[in-house]
Amino acid sequence: MFTRAQILQDHVPELMPTFQYEEFLTRPDEHVTKVLLTKKTGNGLEPDTAPSKNGDGDDDAMQQKKLMCALQWLRSEVERADCENITLVERYDARNKKIANECRAKARSTNRTERGLTAHWKNEFVRVIKSV
Repeated sequence: MFTRAQILQDHVPELMPTFQYEEFLTRPDEHVTKVLLTKKTGNGLEPDTAPSKNGDGDDDAMQQKKLMCALQWLRSEVERADCENITLVERYDARNKKIANECRAKARSTNRTERGLTAHWKNEFVRVIKSV
């Protein structure tokens, strides 16, 4: 079964072949605008121009709508991942506290047992010496 991130790894390059995540992190709005305004041509990347008369305007508009939908989906995925991360951090902290409390309780009971045994043997030793 694929996770959303695995599907995204294939989906983003298909829809936006010029998308670069590192550049998106540094300048998100500028990079998205640049990606949306570029199209792949036979010899490289060129900014979109006015729609041509041979009907490519509809294709370009449809491609831009697909890209905008993909962008919106990416943003919702970021939000979902952030929420999931917060939940995981909270669960991690709660489990660490639980483990620490259990370790403290075990250490306290071990110390009590050792003190009890030491006192017991000390009393036995005193009793044996007095009887001799």
